[in-house]
Amino acid sequence: MFVLRAVSGSFPSTYREALIEVPEELRNSGPAAENDQKEIHKQEERRLFYVAMTRARDTLTIYGQFGRGKSERTPPGFLRELMKHRELKNWLTEKKCREFQTDIFGEAAPEPLSRIGEWVAESPASDLASTLSASALQSYKICPLRFKLEREWRIPSDPSAALQYGASIHRVLHTYFESVRMGRRLSEAEVLEQFRNDLAGTGIADGYQHDLYEQQGVAQLKEFLAAAIAPEILHTEERFSIKIGVTSLVGRIDRKWRRRNGGKAA
Repeated sequence: MFVLRAVSGSFPSTYREALIEVPEELRNSGPAAENDQKEIHKQEERRLFYVAMTRARDTLTIYGQFGRGKSERTPPGFLRELMKHRELKNWLTEKKCREFQTDIFGEAAPEPLSRIGEWVAESPASDLASTLSASALQSYKICPLRFKLEREWRIPSDPSAALQYGASIHRVLHTYFESVRMGRRLSEAEVLEQFRNDLAGTGIADGYQHDLYEQQGVAQLKEFLAAAIAPEILHTEERFSIKIGVTSLVGRIDRKWRRRNGGKAA
């Protein structure tokens, strides 16, 4: 069992003002600490420290930084109390950590790559940047290796619930603006019904999460429809491709409408 950073201010965290007050009836503190939040925090830290130590089965190793005092160099906090306890002297062994040695890592021989590692290290079979989209650029920004594997190996992945919710909202709004463009505007009830049906088909596994997204989507769509102005819709889902050097930047414009002064907006 290992307990790290067992010094005051680090284990388990520094004191912060509580966002939610704990009722007095639920506290297990003495009368002197009922109105002292810092003392309550210290007591909770002590309980956590006790729980951490009592989980050890064979050995217990506690790490702490040396104190900065001139006469007292033991780690400040609970570890100092243990080291100063007379009855524990026969059970505790103090060891000083060795200095960090960077030359060991610098001279270490590289480990041989596995078969999968060799495949990953190979150059792409084709130009992965010939066509780029906003999502592809975001994927490369997050992790270039992820970008390579997604584009070359085409590894399938399940979209997150947030992405499924956003796609559902997008499809519903696309249908709504198409109805406006065709002169057959959908009513609020029709829009909300389509959203509920579309969201149910996304397959969000967590029922509670699905219900939260449904409540959020209904509220946002109602707010949108209440404030929506009826512009003249010219196009929806208009695709574009811009050539920049040898790369084609592709994307999609959700909608285009005519301004009141005769101009176009997207």
